[in-house]
Amino acid sequence: KELAVYSYYATDSVDLQEVGVYIIYYYAENADGISGTAQKIIVVRKIDVTKNDLSGTYSRSVYGFVEMNVKKTDSLGLYKVEDVLGYPGADMTGKFVDMGNNDLVLINGEGDFGRYSLSEGSYSRSALYWTIHFVDPPYEGIDVPVTWSKED
Repeated sequence: KELAVYSYYATDSVDLQEVGVYIIYYYAENADGISGTAQKIIVVRKIDVTKNDLSGTYSRSVYGFVEMNVKKTDSLGLYKVEDVLGYPGADMTGKFVDMGNNDLVLINGEGDFGRYSLSEGSYSRSALYWTIHFVDPPYEGIDVPVTWSKED
């Protein structure tokens, strides 16, 4: 059966003159009521990050020792991470973008503690730093600074 699109929309806009991370959300629904969503991450930066590689294993030992693997997913500086928070037993996968000049942007996402918002962070040769800003009750409004260390 052919799926004809009944309704479709995208949210957000991109300013190609303004450095930042833009996320376009797509929604579509067909006549049978079957719907789907997708997102596209668009990065505007003035720095070449194609030679940077922040991939590897990082660790954190605030709530107990936890390791996180970081994997570069494209040459333009998008990374997937197994854990953004570092709380043992909690599923909090995520993504971040290398903005260059030791700056990064943690892409909004969700996990066992609820949704978290887009936030700026930084990195050094041996660590990643960001703040998880929760947007859902019961943790709504709570900011948790996170540092992941990497051994060379």
